[in-house]
Amino acid sequence: MDTDKALGFEYQVISTNRKSYEIMINVDGMVIVRCPNEATDADVADLMERHADNINKSLAQKPKMPARGVLTADDVARLKQEAKQYLPGRVDHFAAVMGVNPDKVKITAGEKCMGSCIRRGYKNQTEGRHYTICFSYRLMLLPENLRDFVVVHELAHMIEIRHTPAFFSLLGKYEPNHYYFADQVKRHESLIPVYIKNR
Repeated sequence: MDTDKALGFEYQVISTNRKSYEIMINVDGMVIVRCPNEATDADVADLMERHADNINKSLAQKPKMPARGVLTADDVARLKQEAKQYLPGRVDHFAAVMGVNPDKVKITAGEKCMGSCIRRGYKNQTEGRHYTICFSYRLMLLPENLRDFVVVHELAHMIEIRHTPAFFSLLGKYEPNHYYFADQVKRHESLIPVYIKNR
């Protein structure tokens, strides 16, 4: 673990067989730096100094993570309320950009996926179709940029319901780095505490 008081945060360096650098922030607030094997301590220190302002801004925006290894019923209730207040506004924002208009936004207790797009209506007709965009309350434990990515992903399903090449081409129009963000969502999701009933 490397600590630099001038930067204001700790970070962990992981050397791998790669050509580029990657900086990510886990849900527990730990800054992770993945770098090429040949990178020196000075290289990493220079990188962190150049990105310190953005990292500190991201850390300040991170949602409050429960200190325990599991979520309590109170945690879940709080996160659901935060999701109801926050996510519909982000849906409205991106829906206007993407030219879609979902019929309903629903907050669920889903533990297996962060979001889904449910289409009801005639299979081969656009008239009479209704779309419900669902989000797990757990989405509120992701950084803001990843929440926004999940919102855009689900809204894109209103135009192309399946994960076809056309879907990913569409998604790339609104988020060119969508493969990177999808990977980040999976990494963060694996670290989120779980809710265990009747504890």
